Amino acid sequence: MARGQQEAALGAMLARRESYLLYCAQYERIALDTRSSLGFWTNPGAEAQFGPSAPRRDLSGEGSARWKQRALYDAMRRWPR
Repeated sequence: MARGQQEAALGAMLARRESYLLYCAQYERIALDTRSSLGFWTNPGAEAQFGPSAPRRDLSGEGSARWKQRALYDAMRRWPR
C-alpha cells in the first residue's frame, strides 16, 4: 500500500473511531441491560483471545471478552481493503 493510501486509510479509521466511541457512549446502558447475559458477555473462544472477563456488567476493569471480540470482528469486516 502506498504512503498516500496508508494515510487515507488511517484518516478513515480515526474518523470511524470517533463515531464508534460516540455510538458506544450513547448505547452503553441499553447494551448492558440487554446483552450482558452469559453468552453475550463471555465465552471460551473470546476469553482465549482476550483473557478473562470482568464480572457481568462491570466495564470498569477488563470488561467483556465477548464485546471486545465482537468489536474486533466488526472492525475487521469494515477495514479498507
